[in-house]
Amino acid sequence: MAESAVCSSFQLGRPRYDQGSFLGRLRHFVDIIDPTTLFVSETQLQASLKLLNDFKCGIVPAGVSDDQLWEAQKIKQAIIHPDTGEKIFMPFRMSGYVPFGTPIVIGLLLPNQTVLSTIIWQWLNQSHNACVNYANRNATKPTPTSKFLQGYVGAVSSAVSIAVGLNVLIEKAHRLSPATRKVIQRLVPFPAVACANICNVGLMRHNELSEGIDVLDSKGSVVGSSKIAARHAIMETAFTRVVLPMPIFVLPPIIMSFLERLRFLQKNRRLLLPIHSAVCLVTFGLSLPVAISLFPQMSQIEVSRLEPEIAMATDCKVVTYNKVCPQSGATFQLQTSQSGVKSNMAAPVDDMFSLCVEPAKVPSGVEIRFIDHVKGKGLFSKKSFKKGETLFVERPLVSAQFLWNSLYKYKACEYCLRALETAEQNARRLSGNPALSLPHTELCKVRPELHQACPQCQVMYCSSECRQAAADQYHRILCIGSSEDDPDHPLNKLKDAWRSIHYPPETSSIMLMAKMVAAVKQAKDKAHWQRLYSHFCSRTANEEEQIAHKLLGEQFKGQLSLLRSLFTSALFEDHLSRWFVPEGFCSLFALVGTNGQGIGTSSLSQWVNACDALEVPGQQREQLDSFIDQLYKDIEKETGDFLNCEGSGLFILQSTCNHSCIPNAEASFPDNNFLLHLTALCDISPGEEICISYLDCCQRDRSRHSRNKVLRENYLFECLCPKCSSQMEELDMTSEEEEEEDEGDAEGEMEDEMTDV
Repeated sequence: MAESAVCSSFQLGRPRYDQGSFLGRLRHFVDIIDPTTLFVSETQLQASLKLLNDFKCGIVPAGVSDDQLWEAQKIKQAIIHPDTGEKIFMPFRMSGYVPFGTPIVIGLLLPNQTVLSTIIWQWLNQSHNACVNYANRNATKPTPTSKFLQGYVGAVSSAVSIAVGLNVLIEKAHRLSPATRKVIQRLVPFPAVACANICNVGLMRHNELSEGIDVLDSKGSVVGSSKIAARHAIMETAFTRVVLPMPIFVLPPIIMSFLERLRFLQKNRRLLLPIHSAVCLVTFGLSLPVAISLFPQMSQIEVSRLEPEIAMATDCKVVTYNKVCPQSGATFQLQTSQSGVKSNMAAPVDDMFSLCVEPAKVPSGVEIRFIDHVKGKGLFSKKSFKKGETLFVERPLVSAQFLWNSLYKYKACEYCLRALETAEQNARRLSGNPALSLPHTELCKVRPELHQACPQCQVMYCSSECRQAAADQYHRILCIGSSEDDPDHPLNKLKDAWRSIHYPPETSSIMLMAKMVAAVKQAKDKAHWQRLYSHFCSRTANEEEQIAHKLLGEQFKGQLSLLRSLFTSALFEDHLSRWFVPEGFCSLFALVGTNGQGIGTSSLSQWVNACDALEVPGQQREQLDSFIDQLYKDIEKETGDFLNCEGSGLFILQSTCNHSCIPNAEASFPDNNFLLHLTALCDISPGEEICISYLDCCQRDRSRHSRNKVLRENYLFECLCPKCSSQMEELDMTSEEEEEEDEGDAEGEMEDEMTDV
């Protein structure tokens, strides 16, 4: 073993051996199929999981070696599915593939097969493969069970028909001697299995030919999606699926044909079956990792051979693509998600829960499922939830206050958006009464003494923890120091351009996009952040329904071009170069526009809620309620509807919730910061889809036509929820007032959403 093939220092989630060399891949796959991990006790497993979790948290006990950490990771990967976090049934683990698959290989290679035995053994083989493939599937992008069944039926049908057909032909080949016929008959399983593998590839991956697959540049960043690369990937995979089973199904028949001629075995025929079994076991165990290691997972292709848009998006002459299907299992192609070798842009399901408070508990209550190619994925309950119960609490991947909101002195923590004014300060400003005094000020949870400013740019944070978190994630890139008031600084020019384009009421912020880029620029593991962003849908149009996002139309082309130019000047990053070309910038814009969740925080609202829960005598309660009612009247007169510190954020798990006009859950921010609480609006049963509404209360009360107009323009789909479906048969009674509002909205978009700069 070359020293360079071994990674001496432990790296969580990474393969121990170099995947760029044959020896490294060989050692890696030997570890994966190591059958000794089948005998790991529950105590050993829990100890391994604890050790890895301690390492992740930076609290590894003294004396723990890298070898112990590698062994712990090997045990976890052998038993626990990396995407679902669940135990894999022992017979279907990769470490059990050889011991549990060998009896089937023995049966397939037995001489003198009848038609019935051929059918049974081929069916058993494909069923075993299907179970292993499904148990070890890459679950980052849920695949419908129907697709696995389609691949299974196709593989069984092709394997059985070819095996039976060849056996019948061999029986009719009277010119062949019995010995020759016997040898050829033993080789029949190989073409049958090879053809089944090719059939499985075609059935499982045909959609890639129309959708394309990601191609990566030299830095691991996704350049774009290529149908040509998909065609190459499928052809290469089909070839490897033919080569991989060859030694397993060709060598044992040849070896046994030689051994059966020995006089000793001719005299002791009872030894043939155990020797045949031993030959199959040894051949299977030795040749499988060797055969797999011959083919690297990643392939390269010249950019000149791909679509023109790929060449326009990168300066690289060669790009890389993952030839292994990211969603299907693979007969004799051990799943790389199980081994920890993933495409740079794979998005593990573990990531979906990683930003939740108590992430280990959330998967017991909800799960992500693939619904169909129209709705994509959705969030479903795994247990019962009562009305008012919190399903989960999640912090955003990134968040940002709206720029106009910040300019008008709505003071919020730059990191968590916690309102920085006390309830009394907030009430005075909103009501225009500087002498106002609130009762029960002890109920206000804002602590000004904990607030801290960035020493360079004086941006405010609610605590030292938030200041440090911002610095660690993105602020070292975005901090402009003493240039905060310099109108010529690139970031200030970008902010000013955005404010002149996007007037209140605001729905997004260019700074949310800036923080996304800054997080990648600042990160050591840039691929990790790109994986997280890959969870979000970023399509700019729904081609099937011929719907385009309202802010990406031709009438806004000039404004978008200006924003892209300023955005590039301020924040260009090589790893994200695709975001700075026109098409990529529109995709980033669409990502934020369709996935951004509005965040509202208010110290006054939090104080009012605390007052509502306060137990006071009846007369005092009336006085307190009367005071609050009058306060809100004064605020409405002075300020109008803009009461909160407002911004938006990207929430990974919450973004999996689909829309319904009659939602069973809603998002709120009761902690006066960016922590999103998803709460049940009604009782939710196990297996029920969890839906929120992308519309506000007023919009939900409008006609189906008006509701869907908003959804088409902002989220690129038409709603088919029970409410919309039931109203579809009715005459859509859109009031004159609503029609006037719709027309006014359409005209006002040019002025209020993306007016000329």
